[in-house]
Amino acid sequence: MADSGVAFGYLLLINDVLKDHILGLRPAEKQRLLEKLEFLANGIWDAGVRVKKLKGLSGKVVFEARLSRGERILFTLGRHDGRIAIYLWGIVSHDDVDRLGRSIVPGNAPFLLFESQSSEEKPELVV
Repeated sequence: MADSGVAFGYLLLINDVLKDHILGLRPAEKQRLLEKLEFLANGIWDAGVRVKKLKGLSGKVVFEARLSRGERILFTLGRHDGRIAIYLWGIVSHDDVDRLGRSIVPGNAPFLLFESQSSEEKPELVV
């Protein structure tokens, strides 16, 4: 996602496939996704998104975060411009998490940085 001017703990980066998916979401779905991405970016990985490391992926470290009861966000961690980055791979059905997690190849991903379309200040989250 683009830098919105808010000082997050982690930089969020998306790929072309996820970008296209997000652009096709209805406003309520986009809002729910934005909420979950803010939890990830701020390092609130327990109650808000219930992050879990996927097991059995042959040395790859891939995480899933709960978007809804039936959907998960798949991501990996890395560095970009000296910051810790969350590389968002996609939104998948809960039943497809393991299969799609195995197909992630972190070294070969074209992640994008976008110019901000808008910027807004938000008060600190109280959890």
